[in-house]
Amino acid sequence: KEVPTNIPFLHISEGNWQLTDILLKAGIKSKSEAKRLIEQGAVKVDDKVRKDTNESVKLEQGSIIKIGKKKFFRVQ
Repeated sequence: KEVPTNIPFLHISEGNWQLTDILLKAGIKSKSEAKRLIEQGAVKVDDKVRKDTNESVKLEQGSIIKIGKKKFFRVQ
């Protein structure tokens, strides 16, 4: 599936972030829900599936975060 053209911005500083913290900033309600989504393979950062809940991800301006099938965010 293609990335939509009008993706909402996620205002988060560049650098290394825990995946769970990124998802909490993106509006996921709890850390346990964030971990479940990660473990199920529902999280992509720059088109790479992330399945490790303890993984640290380097975010840069313009990085695309996909949560589930329909939630997209662009790092700003």
